[in-house]
Amino acid sequence: MKMRGFTILELLLALSVFAVVSLLAFQGLQSVIASKLALDQARESLRAVNLGVGVMARDLASAVWRPSRDGNNRALASLSGDALQIEFARISAGSIAPGVERVRYSLIRGTLVRERFPGGDPAPGPASERRNLLNGVTRVQWRYALADGGWAERFPAPDSIPAQAMLPRAVEVNLAIEGVGEVRRVVLLPDGSLPEQTR
Repeated sequence: MKMRGFTILELLLALSVFAVVSLLAFQGLQSVIASKLALDQARESLRAVNLGVGVMARDLASAVWRPSRDGNNRALASLSGDALQIEFARISAGSIAPGVERVRYSLIRGTLVRERFPGGDPAPGPASERRNLLNGVTRVQWRYALADGGWAERFPAPDSIPAQAMLPRAVEVNLAIEGVGEVRRVVLLPDGSLPEQTR
């Protein structure tokens, strides 16, 4: 019986087919890995957004009417803000008993920053605690629901007396975040209710 082996042409053809199949398999694996990395990154971005917005909502939900004074003894409203920044008094759960502290949110070089004043009155220097909440924020806009059912981009009104200004009915924040898009959250303040038309 005569044994017959592969010819060089058959070996080259087999190697070529194997190389093509291996290349396709490698490209498919790379695509799967890239998709997984993109999904992981998107999930982490959404987790950070949910955490940051959750902190803001929790702070606003515990806002209280408590006028205070700044380091120059000027009267401050319980809640004051414009379209770019907000500051307010809130109940804080202390280790022994709850107290009052002031919190300020502002956008600094693409980062939403939460600044906390544990004593209840804002003062410059080390008395405040700063925390970066969200990175990649390209725009932030705050709005305030008024008692007459409308919305304003400033609270309290410029002609009001800070010590007498009550809390708005609700606060709305709109964020534009890189890789996520637009995020909008409306938070009712204590004893607040939304106007019939939010837009």
